[in-house]
Amino acid sequence: MSTNAGDSYSAIVNAPVTGQLAVGRDIAQSHTALGGAAQQLSTEQLSQLAGLLTALRSEVATNAPPEQREEALSKVTELENAIAAEDEPDLVTMDHIRGWFTKRLPQFAGAVVSLIVHPLVGQLVTAAGESLVADFHRRFG
Repeated sequence: MSTNAGDSYSAIVNAPVTGQLAVGRDIAQSHTALGGAAQQLSTEQLSQLAGLLTALRSEVATNAPPEQREEALSKVTELENAIAAEDEPDLVTMDHIRGWFTKRLPQFAGAVVSLIVHPLVGQLVTAAGESLVADFHRRFG
């Protein structure tokens, strides 16, 4: 990043900040908030899963072609929401996102599949019951 000698940034916050705050130029921020079914995981496991999602999001943001970057990042958010859906992981959406990356940005397909079949996601699927486990194995096994 190049800066001009006159660049100066400041901020005054007169209220509690409960989320992210950034002041400056060319700032990129992301936030992963796993709720729903993911709340079955321990704090450490949630942190690990959030880290995996953040790593995928970062890889896509850095390496996706500019004309596809926004849509690809949207698909990563959809994947996050599908994994941590309200009652159980949304396998239909997860399968759709895998197919989207496989067709449109195959260089990320392996990372997407690795996340989908990660043991933490498997733990969420298992907690949802045998019928979901069978569907998961049919789709991704």
